[in-house]
Amino acid sequence: METQELLTIVVTTLAAIAAYSLVHDPAAIPGAVASQAAVPRSRPAPMLVDLGW
Repeated sequence: METQELLTIVVTTLAAIAAYSLVHDPAAIPGAVASQAAVPRSRPAPMLVDLGW
């Protein structure tokens, strides 16, 4: 496996983990709380089925 492929996989994985963490716990990433403050947390996040996938 080439270095470029491995780097792409690692970066993509880290981005996916960061996105998952942000959705489930906005306080996990500094600076994300302010942008998520207006979103009510009482309703569950939409699943892919809800979005029509």
